[in-house]
Amino acid sequence: MAFLVDTNLNSIVPLNNTWSIIASGEQDHTRMRRNLSHAFSDKALRDQETLIQSYVDLLIQRLGEQAAQGKNVDIMRWYNYTTFDVISDLSFGEPLYCLRDSKYHKWVNLTFASVKALGLTAAKAKYPIFAYYDKAKSLFTDTEAPMRARKEFFDLAHDKVERRLEKGAASPRPDFFNAILKNQDAEAKALSRAEMDSNAVLFLVAGSETTATILTGATYLLLKHPAAYANLVHEIRTTFSSHAAITMEAVNKLDYMIACLQEGLRYYPPVPTGFPRVVPAGGGTISGHYIPGGTSVYVSQHATNHSARNFRDPEAYVPERWTGDERYEGDRREVVNPFSFGPRNCLGKKYVFLSPFSFLRPVTVVHSLTHSFTLLRFVSYSPNGRSMANNPNHSLAYAEMRLIMAKLLFNFDLELVHPDHEWTKEQKVFTLWEKPSLMVRLKPVVQPVQ
Repeated sequence: MAFLVDTNLNSIVPLNNTWSIIASGEQDHTRMRRNLSHAFSDKALRDQETLIQSYVDLLIQRLGEQAAQGKNVDIMRWYNYTTFDVISDLSFGEPLYCLRDSKYHKWVNLTFASVKALGLTAAKAKYPIFAYYDKAKSLFTDTEAPMRARKEFFDLAHDKVERRLEKGAASPRPDFFNAILKNQDAEAKALSRAEMDSNAVLFLVAGSETTATILTGATYLLLKHPAAYANLVHEIRTTFSSHAAITMEAVNKLDYMIACLQEGLRYYPPVPTGFPRVVPAGGGTISGHYIPGGTSVYVSQHATNHSARNFRDPEAYVPERWTGDERYEGDRREVVNPFSFGPRNCLGKKYVFLSPFSFLRPVTVVHSLTHSFTLLRFVSYSPNGRSMANNPNHSLAYAEMRLIMAKLLFNFDLELVHPDHEWTKEQKVFTLWEKPSLMVRLKPVVQPVQ
């Protein structure tokens, strides 16, 4: 029985009425994935390393300048500067110059506003009563501002794609459109012009904000847990003798750092909700429970990761649960899938399934405005009991976050400016987290890269 994508609740709906890979039908999804997967292959990532390294080194340089002036920094903003510059250059062959200018490009602010608008649009599409709420609220505030930002964001993406297409497939920079354009001659892989725009929007959101969210959350959690922070700093500074030695390949040796990031992904998943599917007409049975046709179902990563059925001490940040600590041997670590799994998993994060096993996983079922309940569902996982995120194969998301974290903590000591602030509490979600600033104090420990 096929549970198709719920296009009403799916919040990544492009303005040109052409679906991106994340919400496309099965045939279109297969075709687009054949094309786009080449841009995220191991070879592509190796080709992209020099470009990614240049932006991470620029981040370290600019943070060094801030530290030399005795300035506290909003590390959340600096992570966003970096990830937006990287994904813009990888997508279109040109950065947004956020790191260079030490400020958000207009497009970044439009991205945040657009994501919020997408969440609101999805809610109103599913529950029209919210449209009346908006009309009443508009008497006091401008409720259409996020929608205008969404339109402006999409128009800018279209223009960026247009400029990149003018350069053709012969561009010397190892960006995504090199791979996309090389596949245009094959009918089974070709993307339409509208699909290029829709997927470009997806690249920008999924390849920037989520990675910055992971890094910000992990930084906060580490600084709130001094023992874990000290262990990680020791691992990084005893593994590497120089800044230049920190490469995408070398950071995969940092087992404790990988555990810290993975525990951060469990505790503070970058996409806390899920990707909705629709129960087919006539209804369906999930783990013995009958669900009426038309019901939207999805996996809530945040609920799954904080369930005592899956983890001991679920509200505690414990990297050791990923390093073989016997206290946590009963944890269902395999349920942590921050980038989804199966044929629709994130292209920026590949999973290797060694053989099929099963485990129980909570699924949030949205039935109406007043009813929401949880079921158990069988899915597949790796039999070694380790998360797919520990797969040693390269992926853009993991390579970028590991490289940034390793170079940051090699070069600086960090501490929270407001250690009593509960940063993860009371954050709103509009598809993604609406994050406040995270102010940190930096102390250089080695000469920043020049």
